[in-house]
Amino acid sequence: MSITADRIIAVSTGKTVYKDGDSVIKVFCRPYTKLDVMKEAFNQTQLEAAKLSVPKVQEVFLSEEGWAIRYEYARGKALSHLMEAIPAKVSDYMAQLVKIQRAIAAADAPLLPCLTDKLKHAICEGIQDKEQRISLCAALDSLPGGQATCHGALMPQDIIMNQGGYCILNWANAARGNSLFDAADTFVQLTLEDNEQLALSQLYLSTFSASDPPIERAVLRFVPICAAARIGGANERERSILNGLINQ
Repeated sequence: MSITADRIIAVSTGKTVYKDGDSVIKVFCRPYTKLDVMKEAFNQTQLEAAKLSVPKVQEVFLSEEGWAIRYEYARGKALSHLMEAIPAKVSDYMAQLVKIQRAIAAADAPLLPCLTDKLKHAICEGIQDKEQRISLCAALDSLPGGQATCHGALMPQDIIMNQGGYCILNWANAARGNSLFDAADTFVQLTLEDNEQLALSQLYLSTFSASDPPIERAVLRFVPICAAARIGGANERERSILNGLINQ
């Protein structure tokens, strides 16, 4: 099946996102497999069934470029765009991110995969040193588990704000586990992208924890695990930052 679309709206490694009228088509190529695409569509459909505000999946199909997911186009502006455009309101926008993250955690999606299993697999794939792998997996086992819904990669650019509220994108990494993992992972990702003008990672951590030291410490316990799980797909600059977080 060929794709005739209005325009390309996003490009990343292995993915191209097209706008097609009132729909969006996300096309996957290497390294993504048919199974990866089906899992992402299945995850997003589960959150749709849980009444969370996500774009409705319309179809999964094989295009000339690769497997693809078609879903509703989310009109509005990304929270990341608003943070950059109106820096005076960045604290308010960060509070909105945390509120949405808590709504995700409360969503009922019992068929999502186990977060601990996903993290162990990522650590074993990304960490080359055997003793470090064993140590990190032991640290993961010592952390409290849970059954909360975790987005698995939530960032301000994954949230589209509009007059009706918001819509949450990109569910490939969704899983069930401790909601503090999602907070720690967002902190890690923001640390990778931080700049001196916004310093969003620390603002996020203080907003999520409501400046309560015990909550902040609980989130930070998950940070080395989140960093280790991301190191396999990181570039050289990111690996340097992630190694610092692993060894903090």
